[in-house]
Amino acid sequence: MKVFEQMQQSLREKYPDVDKEWLWQSEILNQQVDKTGLDKNFLITAPWEETQSFEEAFGNNKKDADQKEAMLLALAKFVDHCSEKKQFWYVIPTDRLHISQEGKFYFDWEKFNNFCVKDELWIPKEISEKYGEFFPKSLSSGKIDWKLLNANLAVEAFFQQMLRLMIPKIPPISKMPLGRSLLAGLTKLGLYPEEKYFLLKSNRDLSPYKTCQSLLEAYLQSRKASVFLPKENSSRLWDVAFHTEHGRNKKTQQNEDDYFFIQNEEKNGLVFLVADGVSTATVGTGKKASTRLRESIENQKLSLRTFLNELDNFEKAMFLQKAKEKITELLEKANTEILKELNWQAQINNEPNYPMSTTVILGVIHNNRAMLGWLGDSHLFYYQDHKLMQFLEEHNVLYQRVCDYLENPSSAGFPLSQMNDKALTHSLPMFRYEPATQNFENAWNPEAISFISFYPEENALLIPASDGLLDCFGGNTDPLSGEKALQSSLESLLHKGLKLTELTRKIAREADDKAGIDNITLLILKSEKKMPASTHKPSSTSQQVAHSHDRIHHQNEKHEQKSRIKPSNVKDL
Repeated sequence: MKVFEQMQQSLREKYPDVDKEWLWQSEILNQQVDKTGLDKNFLITAPWEETQSFEEAFGNNKKDADQKEAMLLALAKFVDHCSEKKQFWYVIPTDRLHISQEGKFYFDWEKFNNFCVKDELWIPKEISEKYGEFFPKSLSSGKIDWKLLNANLAVEAFFQQMLRLMIPKIPPISKMPLGRSLLAGLTKLGLYPEEKYFLLKSNRDLSPYKTCQSLLEAYLQSRKASVFLPKENSSRLWDVAFHTEHGRNKKTQQNEDDYFFIQNEEKNGLVFLVADGVSTATVGTGKKASTRLRESIENQKLSLRTFLNELDNFEKAMFLQKAKEKITELLEKANTEILKELNWQAQINNEPNYPMSTTVILGVIHNNRAMLGWLGDSHLFYYQDHKLMQFLEEHNVLYQRVCDYLENPSSAGFPLSQMNDKALTHSLPMFRYEPATQNFENAWNPEAISFISFYPEENALLIPASDGLLDCFGGNTDPLSGEKALQSSLESLLHKGLKLTELTRKIAREADDKAGIDNITLLILKSEKKMPASTHKPSSTSQQVAHSHDRIHHQNEKHEQKSRIKPSNVKDL
């Protein structure tokens, strides 16, 4: 009792204006804190300090991004400190954890060891019921045994909370797999591609991160280093190569892909197109749709040259506006042209069940600025510094289901698959069928076009491609594995120092050799630093206008058939 009275007297001398009741509570609080064995530099020891639940404080709209990052960093350091003291969080209840303005923490310390464990533990039922959907994947049962008692458990728990706090719309992984949620990461969750790929990779393997702090810092860096962040106009030259393959095991006889690009004389600006005609058409063909699209844009090459030459006059915001307007204008005109062909074809076949259509990627690039519009499920890959990312979200039923679930999540969880998940929801032409006239009427809607803008780095590779490229590398069953195989092939060929034309051809051929289940078409656009005019030697692939390699393909058809003959042991799929 004398010791306690001495401590009370010491507290009164230190805090002469503090109420006696506060001093009593302070003594109790400090006794609880002492039992935790944690460093008091991380903890609130004065009960009169103003605090707020971490969750409420983080969700405060008045806090800017830097303040929220500082809060997360304080939490990461606190969780890491607990791990250093051999006490490991398996779930971090941010609704019960309080934080002060100085970044110190308070918890109901009597229940601390129910959440942060140092011995084997059967997880209390009430905790499982309330927080179970945020448990680490390594918790396969209701017991935390000694094998899980390490810092990795805490890093997993922190990852779950980091996701929930930084991306409030994202469902718990137990309700919707992260890979599914991130299919709409750009448009519905507001994520940069770098951020998306960091999360996907970390969800699969957190072993590179030994602490919560290192995990958080790597995540924040992925956001701050994005090529989607605006940059000043910087001179670039663009080298272009292209190739297409029919696909040795493609069921249809026609190559329904098409492409086009046009450059200005300075080679610092270009417009490019990749189109993939839908092969299930019964009114017309996918080939006719993609061809009409390409022809419509190709017929405007004179105005496109003028447009490209004017891009030097546009600052950042004006460039984005003008590029978006040009893409929309080109697609609207193409929509009309394809509809004319569709209605002509309908006179031959009056069963309107499967009208011809095509996907489209249409891009405008000037120096280090790029604007793209797309419809359908074609892809744009970006390769730089041994990293490959796919930028575009696929306009199909699966993507729409994901968007709908993110807007209205269900307690039942997300249905993983449906029979028609790959069916397109957007393509060209946009129409409505009028049974009375048996005509396809124009239903042009520019809001259906998705757009992205970004700022390619020096020596970056942009690879717009039909979906056949990724599918043939295995992406039709697992997109991430397909991207990994594509990246491996790309890096192996880059290591050989091939010219861009040969690199493009070999990638397409390798995709064909691996599966050949679809048409394979790609462009490779390489960003290079602009050199003085006297020293620059344009590549032989940097033609002003290029289109449908099919015409070259047909002129050399016998040679191609000899070099790409289907092996006898490969059956039609």
